[in-house]
Amino acid sequence: MGLVTDLVSSAATDLLDLPLEQLRARRAALVEQSSRAARWRRLVQARLDLAVDAAEPVEELGDLDAPCPPLRALVHGGDGAGPVAQLAAAAVARRDLGQYCAVLDDELGRATDELVERYRDDPARCLGAVPAR
Repeated sequence: MGLVTDLVSSAATDLLDLPLEQLRARRAALVEQSSRAARWRRLVQARLDLAVDAAEPVEELGDLDAPCPPLRALVHGGDGAGPVAQLAAAAVARRDLGQYCAVLDDELGRATDELVERYRDDPARCLGAVPAR
């Protein structure tokens, strides 16, 4: 953490001494660097997610009424397609997965609302969901 601490402590004092034009330029450079750092953070998180999946793969989706696209080949690049085709396939999969998640969220909300309504009508019914000791 020395690098981060050094950056923060030196930046705080340096900014006070900068003329306005240099301060604007510094801010623009920080915005650009922040954008790059955010992208790197997403890439590192993606690598971590793939490493976790390699150690303990998640089950495929689509067990409910809403169909979901097959994702494993896309995630692991097993289809042998080039980078442009993989990018296009990933964009389609992201769209389809977003739609699938929206259907799941809607259905989960409906199921939750129905449970709450039933428990409101008869509060004792919720006791069945509590594990016995």
